[in-house]
Amino acid sequence: MNEALKVMPNESFEEPNTEIDSTTTKPVLRGYWQGGESFFVDKISGKLATPDTPAETLEEKVITNVHSILYWVNRKDITGPSPANPGNDYQFNNWETAVENWWAQNKYKYSTITWADKPTGTDDVHTGFRKPQVSISSPVSNMIYPQNQRIPLSLKNSSSYPLKKVDVFINDIYMESLVPPFNFSFVPEELVNLQIANEVKIIYYDSVYNRGETTTTFQIGE
Repeated sequence: MNEALKVMPNESFEEPNTEIDSTTTKPVLRGYWQGGESFFVDKISGKLATPDTPAETLEEKVITNVHSILYWVNRKDITGPSPANPGNDYQFNNWETAVENWWAQNKYKYSTITWADKPTGTDDVHTGFRKPQVSISSPVSNMIYPQNQRIPLSLKNSSSYPLKKVDVFINDIYMESLVPPFNFSFVPEELVNLQIANEVKIIYYDSVYNRGETTTTFQIGE
């Protein structure tokens, strides 16, 4: 390398983009060697994940079907469909034979997942019906408060599951993250962005990672 750098530019590797969609990007391109097909389950319900399943409870199950990467990836179209005839790549057998031999000698060490393990039902814990239903009872909507009055935050929760965390924002400024019993209050004149009309927003999470948000407004008198 020292000799090469005498005549070649000293370049760094480009930092990879790790923001990928695991539901559409092939498992083999995300570091899974067990196979190139998978399904996702919700860890809490044990059922198939849905668009409502949060990332915190999403679990990928890769179907055990061990091959070299060229079995799953067409080098001329890496993110496209798997090749119909992998052997058409002249390098395929060079890699595939070694992988098959390794797997034959070592597969007893690993658990396997088949399509028979795929649940038939879908996640019924994270649904629109079960999302948290939280409202703000204080500050009272559109009520006028003196600048020096301490205003408590009071919530009304009618959710299926208990609340785990609440993030508080006033006029889009993050204030605090609360845990039960969610005690929080503020004095308007101490806010750096106080206005005549102000917005309180909360983002809340229940014990199974369902998420929701709501807002209310309050006004400040002279």
